[in-house]
Amino acid sequence: MLANHPETALGIEATVLEALRTELDTAVVTFASGCAVTGDDRGAIAPAAASAAAADVAVVVVGDQAGLFGRGTCGEGCDTDDLELPGVQRELVEAVIATGPPSCSSFSRDARTPSAGRLTPALPSSKHSSPAKRAPQRCGVVSGRVNPSGRLPVSLPGSAAVQPYSYLHPPLGDRSNVSNLDPSPARPFGFGLSYTFFAYDDLLVACPQVTTDGAIGVSVQVTNTGAVQGDDVVQLYAQDVVASITRPVAQLLCFQRVCLARGEAARVHQALPTGRLAFSGRDMVRVVEPGAIELCVGRSCTERAVESVVERVRPCHIISGDDPAGST
Repeated sequence: MLANHPETALGIEATVLEALRTELDTAVVTFASGCAVTGDDRGAIAPAAASAAAADVAVVVVGDQAGLFGRGTCGEGCDTDDLELPGVQRELVEAVIATGPPSCSSFSRDARTPSAGRLTPALPSSKHSSPAKRAPQRCGVVSGRVNPSGRLPVSLPGSAAVQPYSYLHPPLGDRSNVSNLDPSPARPFGFGLSYTFFAYDDLLVACPQVTTDGAIGVSVQVTNTGAVQGDDVVQLYAQDVVASITRPVAQLLCFQRVCLARGEAARVHQALPTGRLAFSGRDMVRVVEPGAIELCVGRSCTERAVESVVERVRPCHIISGDDPAGST
């Protein structure tokens, strides 16, 4: 439709370069184009690498070109058959990293991270939010003004060959000797980094046994062991090890954000209905079954920092449409 209205502006002019110069107003911020989003022109890669070599820190902004119906590299009607960066952007990232100064890559689409994401130590990334808001936020992370606390709501694929992939996979969905293909994601569901570190201890269950229509009370000690204040997202996962059908190796039950000063500790409490562990059985009836549940808290769905067990007792509890325990 935009092609029929050439007088209409295409968007908001907001770049990472402008945001960096605003963020680092006392620093000298230079710019080199490097390469286009698409195409095979490598002529500007060497000058960009030379500019990076003369700098204290290099920020490489790569990603996609938003568009519709084939007019971009991402967007509605714009598909891809691999996870590589479009054009020669990977070569640009490799050339800058080879120059030596600390480098980070900034992406606009997470699906492009496996290639260049493994090459750079820092990787600020954001979805397709407003460009005017996105650039200052990412630059705040680069400068250290913003201590990041976001966590991935998806798993970032390590290969297009293993798609579709979900963190809610059964045991045989993990890497094993059953298959020669490794489905492990480049970054797991729940993953995120910070400028500080958090430790988990003493995962306690309020009662070792709960009824199938009851609630599970848990608490865990969280400590900021790093050098600065930061937010942690405490993630509680469960695995139903005795279900009548195969269940995921990790299922997120709840999460809670907590802000802690340097060296500060806090006990985080959660109470959740057993209905969050419900599933549809072979008869397609949604039910909570009795049996053991393994609980764990970690920095992502793949990490079990602290663990505990709770036992569900009494007969199966059928979840009805108006059952408050079934709301998740």
